[in-house]
Amino acid sequence: MNQLNTPATFYDAAQYLAREAGISLNGVSEGVALHPDSDISEDAAPVIPPFPEAAWTGLFREYRDIVGPTTEAPDVFHYFGFATAFGATLGRRRYVYHAVKLFPNFYVVLVGRSGLSRKDTARSRARRLMAELNEDQNEDSKFIMLPGISSAEGLLEKMSGDGKVVVVQAGELLGLVAKAKRESSGNLVAHLTELYDCQEKYTLPTRNNPVTATRIFISLLAGTTPQWLRSSLGENDAYGGFANRFIYAFGEPKEPMPFPPPVDPGRWERLKGQINEARLWAGANETELDVDSRAIDLFSDWYSQYHPRASADGLLPVLAVRFQSFAWKLGLLYAAQEQAPILADWHLAPALAVVDWLWQSNQAAFADFTQHGRELEDAILQRLRDSETGFIAKRELYRPLRISASELEKAIEPLTRLGVVRAVQNLSPNGRKLEGYEILH
Repeated sequence: MNQLNTPATFYDAAQYLAREAGISLNGVSEGVALHPDSDISEDAAPVIPPFPEAAWTGLFREYRDIVGPTTEAPDVFHYFGFATAFGATLGRRRYVYHAVKLFPNFYVVLVGRSGLSRKDTARSRARRLMAELNEDQNEDSKFIMLPGISSAEGLLEKMSGDGKVVVVQAGELLGLVAKAKRESSGNLVAHLTELYDCQEKYTLPTRNNPVTATRIFISLLAGTTPQWLRSSLGENDAYGGFANRFIYAFGEPKEPMPFPPPVDPGRWERLKGQINEARLWAGANETELDVDSRAIDLFSDWYSQYHPRASADGLLPVLAVRFQSFAWKLGLLYAAQEQAPILADWHLAPALAVVDWLWQSNQAAFADFTQHGRELEDAILQRLRDSETGFIAKRELYRPLRISASELEKAIEPLTRLGVVRAVQNLSPNGRKLEGYEILH
């Protein structure tokens, strides 16, 4: 646990005491440390650097140059839309071994502040590419695009059999997660969390016969706004392993484009031809992509910087625990577009630049989570102040706030550490012990 003199705790204390005193800390006062998850004052909108230009090589650059001028959608949306489409085309044909087999599947959420960020348009370009690539294969590719998921059982039924490639296209992450959290959905969040690793075999027991899928490959491409992202995901999702399997690509729309031109058909067909060449090169069977020693050295240097960051406390480190896997998956795609039998350092370098950028993207996408934490603290304090005795039982505190018991404990921990609130036990009218909290005046 952080001690009071650590920057994060000192920041929390300073912000809380300033709010109680009616003082704004919008600017950075001398001697006040910033929260490690923030590069600027907490009330300012997060500013992220441009998406790394080094990421745009080969087919990635060609796809951007084809679809980028046809929509106001930010190019970063096209990057991850293409990564999803290209990865699904390769499927399980090629993998990189890093503790486990890593296939080029992705769970991607395109995050934009409004409808003008054109998330759906970017997804439609990627969806068209996947559909046409599947038609071009002239074989039983077992490729399935799903417009959504009704239940874990429904998803597994689509994946049942051997070697299915499933891409879930969710127009809004909120709708998908809300459906997943319903009792009738059969714990879909837990199943999506496990399916991400593309197991050799996965079985879902049902009332009649179990549904079994072998040699799984699943990707997911969704969109959302930062506000709806906060509504979709909670603490349990972030710390339970579901949320950190996603890539959150935050983007701002381009300049207004009143009459966007159509996609150039000639360039589009050439791009599909190049992708199909990479697919044929990859072969039909699972083949490990060797890794060059210089790529290993490059990753080792990067990992020495990444590991302390990802091991720290806080939401951003939790969301970053799979950045290393994202890097190898993207590196695989950079190698595959060159039909290279060995993943070299120049394939991994742009992938590492992308995952470094993702840290700032997560900060922007989850900026409202920090605000939500402050709002929750204030709501807890107000309820305690309104209590006649100053005491409220745990259950009577978290239920009206529509949060879980663990979310309450996490939200109230800084307040107890600061000596504003303390955990106590009281007796109910029938003499039963009640655990709860009281405010210290």
